[in-house]
Amino acid sequence: MSEEHTLVAPDLFTANTPLGFYQGMTDQIIFSSLKQQYKTVLEPMGSSLPEWMD
Repeated sequence: MSEEHTLVAPDLFTANTPLGFYQGMTDQIIFSSLKQQYKTVLEPMGSSLPEWMD
């Protein structure tokens, strides 16, 4: 098996959310045409303040 086809260890992150402690991994594939940023990790539906997003 070549180095190009080996598994890469995931890039893990942790976050303290309204739903408790969360551990996840970042995206393993990045597409130049897709947005790759999220403002929150976990948030109960309807729990955020009513405000305009940028």
